[in-house]
Order: sequence, then C-alpha cells, then structure tokens
Amino acid sequence: MCIRDRLRNTKFLWEIIKPPPIDGILVSRMVLEQGKISLPQLRKQKVHNYLRWDGPIIGDCGAWGYAREKKPRFSPDDLMKYYIELGFDVGASPDHIIFPKMNDDEKQERWKITVTNALEFIELWKENEKYQRRLRPLGVVQGWDIPSYLAAIKKLVIAGYNYIGLGGLARRQTSFIIKLLREIATFLLEYHEKDEEKRRIEIHLFGVARFNIIKTMQSSPTISFDSASFLRNAWMSATDNYFLDGNWYTAIRIPPDAVSQKKYINALLKYLEGKENDIKTILDVLADVNSNRDRLERIAKTLRDKPWTKCDCELCREFGFEIIIFSGFKRNIARGMHNIY
Repeated sequence: MCIRDRLRNTKFLWEIIKPPPIDGILVSRMVLEQGKISLPQLRKQKVHNYLRWDGPIIGDCGAWGYAREKKPRFSPDDLMKYYIELGFDVGASPDHIIFPKMNDDEKQERWKITVTNALEFIELWKENEKYQRRLRPLGVVQGWDIPSYLAAIKKLVIAGYNYIGLGGLARRQTSFIIKLLREIATFLLEYHEKDEEKRRIEIHLFGVARFNIIKTMQSSPTISFDSASFLRNAWMSATDNYFLDGNWYTAIRIPPDAVSQKKYINALLKYLEGKENDIKTILDVLADVNSNRDRLERIAKTLRDKPWTKCDCELCREFGFEIIIFSGFKRNIARGMHNIY
C-alpha cells in the first residue's frame, strides 16, 4: 500500500492519510517469496523501520499463495525464527487452506497439518524466553464446517493459545461466517467458565471485512481482522472501484497510451467544467473504451454524482477527478487507498 508522490518518494497509506484508517499491518511471507517486498532489506531494517510504522504488525505465511501445493511452504521452526529476526509483534502459525469441494481425505489431511503446525509452533514459543518476550503467537485454524473449526479451536486453546486466527473464510458465504462466529462465542464462553485461569481468548479473521458481519464481530471475541478487498477493488472489480458513503462507483476506463489519454481526459474535463452539459455526449466518447452498456450506465452515475468532490481525504484532494480514472498504477493505487479511508 504505497504510492510515489511528486518528489518520487515512496509513501505508505499511513503516511498519506492522517490519522491512519488502520490499527495495524499484516505482512504475508508469500509476498516476500514473490519478490514484492525485499527480504534482504527487511532483514537489514526490520519490519517496523522498513514500513515506518510504530503500531502492531502481524506476520503470517500467506497460505493462499501455496494453496494448490501438497503442504505449506514453511515449517513452524522456520516461521518462528523469521518472525523474531524481522521483529514482528504477532506471528501466525503455518496453515494449509481447506477448500469445501475437497474430498474427505484431503480435508482431514490439511486440517491435521494445520493443527499439528499450530501445536508445534506454540511449543517452540513456550521453550524460548526470547520468543515469549518478543512475539505473541497467533494459532491458525482451518475447517470445512463449523464442527471442524470448533474442534481445531479447542485443541489450540488447550495447548495454551489466547489468540486464534480463523483462516479460509475469504471466499465463504457471509451467513456461514456469522454462524461460525456465534458458535465460537458460545464455545469460548462455556470454556471460560470452566477454565481455572479464566483466560481471555481472542479471535482474528483472516481476509474478511464485510459491513454486514460487523455487529456479529463486535458481539464475538473478534478483536482484529484484515482484508485487501477494498484496496484491490480499485483495479480488480469490473464495476465497484470507488467507495463513498456506503456506495460503490465505477471507474472510467481510458486507453493507457499518452495520446489517447489526453483526448479522453480533455473530453472529461470539458464535461466536468460545465462546458458540455449533455452527459450523452461524453458517454458517446467514452463508449469507445467502455462498450459494456451496464458499465456505461454506472459511469453515468459516477459523472452525475462526482463523488470525489464529496470526499475530504488527502488523495481525492490531490488527484481530483483523476482518482476515478481506471488507468495507471498511481491512480489505481490512490483510489484503493481512498477506499480504505
């Protein structure tokens, strides 16, 4: 989540928007494996200095990145050392995603791998005072139905975890997630009543940020969640690219080459400055690139509402109407950051 400013310095979301619209950062190991962040540079600077962030940073292995492989890329021992070396505040145990359409043997095998890794991970943590001082272990569970999730959570709680991450939910139906959170809340309440230590067990949701589950999250032991969906929608969605006041707006696609961009941007400016009052005229121009009828109707709404003029974030003030243009890395990233805000 960074962008090049006019001085060609890298700036992160939390350096552009004040106060930052986030409480912490999650960094996945697979992002490093894919070369999107320099691991040697991270080792040299440590994760907080590299990201210029004083708040909490969670590390995980990024299980979606190796979901089609037979086993996780990283062992508990390797991952623990990596978290300590780079200075993470919270470290997640290595998990393996379970897809609902897998056969029973595959589901059971991945469930066992994930639980076994979590149990080994916390034993490594317990055996090393340095680990205990510097890292909070986050035990990750996977499942294919509610009983399988609850069974894994029970094993991790008994092993000593007080922070548990629910994996594999990013593509699950909202109704399933809501029911799962309610069942977990009931289970942990009953466990707390029997637990002599009266530990508070807290939950993290991996890859889930949906408005219609917020109330359920608030009434459950959930204390944190992460999601890249509002960022990625800026350039990945066909229609839902710019978010404001509960509404999604469609970005305007224009060709990437400089000559064509000038033509389309000049046409847009002419309309937006009131020199061309007929919205059909500008839509006819845009139809060359935005030929889909539904998209054109959505773009008409974007042009009529001019949502960027109603937003007070730094990015909308800086980019103006260009933040709604679906072309160019800088515009797309800026729009994604706006969405998070």
